[in-house]
Order: sequence, then structure tokens, then C-alpha cells
Amino acid sequence: MFLQNVLLNMYCKCGDMSLAQRLFDTMPTRDTVSWNSLITGYSQVGVCRKSLHVFNEARSQRVFLTNSLIDMYSKCGGISDASLVFDSSSELDDVTWNSMISAYVRIGWDEETLRTFAKMHRLGIKLNPFALGSVLKSSSSLSNSVILGKMVHGCVIKVGLDSDVFVGSAMIDLYAKNGLLSEAVMVFNSVPDPNVVVFNSMIAGFSRSDSIEEGFKCFHSVPKQDIVTWTSMISGCVQVDHFEQALSLFHDLLGIGIKPDHFTLSCLMSACANLAVARSGEQIQCYAIKVGFNWFTIINNSQIFMYARSGDVDAANQTFQEMENRDVVSWSAMISSHAQHGCASDALMLFKEMEGCKVSPNHVTLLGVLTACSHGGLVDEGLRYFERMKVDYDLDPNAKHCACIVDLLGRAGRLVDAEKFILDSGFHDDPVLWRALLGSCRVHKDTEMGTHAAERIMELEPHAPASYVLLYNMHLDAGRKSFAMRARGDNSHPESHAIYDKLEEMLSKIEKMGLYEDGGFGDQWFQSKTEWKFCEPSQ
Repeated sequence: MFLQNVLLNMYCKCGDMSLAQRLFDTMPTRDTVSWNSLITGYSQVGVCRKSLHVFNEARSQRVFLTNSLIDMYSKCGGISDASLVFDSSSELDDVTWNSMISAYVRIGWDEETLRTFAKMHRLGIKLNPFALGSVLKSSSSLSNSVILGKMVHGCVIKVGLDSDVFVGSAMIDLYAKNGLLSEAVMVFNSVPDPNVVVFNSMIAGFSRSDSIEEGFKCFHSVPKQDIVTWTSMISGCVQVDHFEQALSLFHDLLGIGIKPDHFTLSCLMSACANLAVARSGEQIQCYAIKVGFNWFTIINNSQIFMYARSGDVDAANQTFQEMENRDVVSWSAMISSHAQHGCASDALMLFKEMEGCKVSPNHVTLLGVLTACSHGGLVDEGLRYFERMKVDYDLDPNAKHCACIVDLLGRAGRLVDAEKFILDSGFHDDPVLWRALLGSCRVHKDTEMGTHAAERIMELEPHAPASYVLLYNMHLDAGRKSFAMRARGDNSHPESHAIYDKLEEMLSKIEKMGLYEDGGFGDQWFQSKTEWKFCEPSQ
């Protein structure tokens, strides 16, 4: 029976339920493992009615399969039924608890996951790596993730599982996501024999913390690199804007015979998008078609983003229209593409179509919609969508959304309303909003309000060069050169006066040559060449 159960389990995991059922029917004796395998197999392929039928048959033969029933209900979307089975069961072993925790994790019920785990711990149920890893994964999604994570970490140490690779990988991921790199490294060092999964988590952690050099050291020390290792490193390079290095890693990967997966190709398309090299991106797209990855939604989404960044909205739209399955990322990418290229009406029309398809928007979607309204001068529509965020979509606006509203009002010349919006918002201490107002003040030549906005930015970010540049240019546009000179920053460098004199001389030459125009050569030259001046000339 053992070999038959192994074979039955293999058929079920492969999704071949006809062979699995045929084998099951010919088995002279069946145990709990046999019934569990068949029920789980049907639930995994989505045939929930058949799964329930097998369960009822098992119960009629007095086989009690609580764990499989919980698994079946959760995979078929019946989490409340799974909870009912769990709560009504008289005998719960550690496998049952793990099944319930796994069900909550699967649907993203993070608070319920932690509540179940706490009850399990309180009752003295034996903790295992799977339960702890699942709870850590849920903890990382909550606002107080660090506190919860450290509490679970304490449990991990107490039961002696701090050296487990599964738990270690989850701990590294939690700490790294919250910027606690030293804690992540500490956990990594506590695992005596880390496998490739632990290494991959650490590489991803270094990448998230912009410690790309440490990430490469970790990458080169992996005993046996798999595709996840390479993808983690490529993704890390993309995150820190090392796009050429990401493409170089791709060539190295192909050179040693490792086949990239769809996640790898998606990262590479992002690199091509940021480099604005559509040709390289199209080559990667051809590779994706060749290996059969072109139907993956994540690949199509990256393709839309790549074309949009390259300015080819038509190609992005064609990709979008040809997609069989569109998720919220697909819609958001296309809406943002139209918004960034001045096609406000197309962006808003697409958003209405998205709503008609019953796809719930997220924060990125609404940011694209507000950007479209701002660039299209649609003030009333933008304000209306902003109000709908919380009421209709249960989305709390963040600083970027508020900055869009400031920009929307500012572009329309409603600077007083824009300032009032900032002061009334919960982000009145965020320099992003004041920078948006300062930019609008420059456009409308309101030097008084612009100076006030710049002063607020300098209070919040005293060493950020962008606000000094904007203030300088605003006064220069208004012909107030003496005021512009006041925007000069740090004087700590012993040669700062000579540096500023030389810079002033060069700017005067630019003005005499007629090259200083609003948004033209002078603007670009000044912003690109003087960042060091306004930040740290002492270097």
C-alpha cells in the first residue's frame, strides 16, 4: 500500500486525476493517506464538487479527514467552511493547526493567521518550521510587522528552530523588508548550513537595502546557484538602477546553460525600459515567445511598461489589447502610460472600462488617474476621483496622491487652494507636496508664495538640492538676480566663494548667449551641473 500511495500522490500532484482515480479504485486497501491524496488532488485542480464527494464517501466508511477537508474548502474559496470544520473538530493535532494556518495565509488573512498561531502557542501545541514560517510571512504584511516578527523570533529561539532553513529564510525576508539588514545578517549567520533558499533571501535582502556589493558577495558564495538566485541578483541590480549590470548577468546566465524563467525576463524588461532600449527589450520578448512565456501576465505587464517608458504608447496599447488575462497591474500600467504622454481622455476612458470589467483599482491605478487629470487640466474630475478613493475604493490617499492634487490645482493657477490643500492634508510635513507647489509658483511667477514653499522645503530637507535649484530659477525667471543669489547653499568649502563666482560668470555667459529659456538649455544645465553645489561643496 505504501508504494501505491506514493504513486497516487504523484498522479495527484501532477494533476492527472483520471489516472489517480483509476489507481485509487483498484487499491485493495486504503488508509487515511490514500483518501487525503485524492481529496487534495481534486481540490488542487479546482474540481471541488468531486473533492467533496470523495470526502463524503470517506466519512461513510468512517475515515475522519479533518485536515483534507480544511485544505479542500480553503482552496475552493470556502474559508468560512474551513474555519467551521476546524472549530467544530473535537481532536486537533499539530497537522490540523498547520492546515488552518496555511488556509489563512493562502487568502491573506494575516491577522487571523496570527490569532490562530497565538492560540496554538497558548495551548502548548508543538510548533514546527512550517507554522513558524507561515506566521512570519503573515507578520511581514502588517503595520507592526517588526514587533510581531521579533515576538515570533523569540518563539523560534525558544523551541530551538532558529537554525532551520525554512524559518531562517522567512526571518531574513521579514527583517530585510523592514530595512533591518543587520538583524537579517544575524539570522543568516545563525543558520549553520544555509541552503540556496536562505542565500536567495539574503541576496534579496541586500538588494532591498541598496547594499548591492554585499549582495554580489553573497551571490558568488552560493554553492549551487539556481534560477531564483540569478533572478534575485538581476532584480537587485534593477532596483538600484544598475541596469547594464542586470543585462550582463543575463548573458552570463545563458552562458552557463541556466534557463531564465518568466520572473527573470520580467526583471530584464524593466531594465530595458529604464534604459529606454526597446530593441533589447524586444529581443527578450522574442526569447519569451520562443520558450513559451509570452502568455504570462507578468511578461505582458513588463512589456507595456517598457514600451511606455520608450514613448511608444501605440505598441504598449497593442500589447494590452492582445492580452488574454489582465490584472490590476496591466490596467494601471496602461492608464499611467496614457497619463504620462498627455492622453488624459484615453486614460480616463480606460479607467471606466476597468471598472466595467469589475477589476478593483489600487493606489497605483488612482495615481495614474490623478496624473491624467493633472496633465489634462481636468481639475473638477481630479478632485472628484480623489474624493472617491476612500469612499468608493477604500483606498487611503498617500503623499503621492496628495502631491498630484497640489500639481492639479497649481497647474490651473489655483495656488492659494493648493497651499490650503497641503495645510489641511495629513502630509503637510512632506516636502514632496511643497515641491509640487514650488514648481507651480515658478510657472505662474508667484515669487512670494514660491519663496514660502521653498523655505518649508529647506526646513524639512535642508540639504536637498532640488528646492534650491527651483528657487534659484524662479527668481532668475522673474529677473530678480540678487534674490536668486540668496538661494546659494553651503559655504563650508574653503573655495566656495571662488566656485560660486565662477558659476555666476558661466551663467551670465549663458544668459547673454540667449540659451537660458524656461525649461530649456539653461534649466537642464543648471540642474545637472549644480547638484553638488547645493548639497556638499565641501567634498
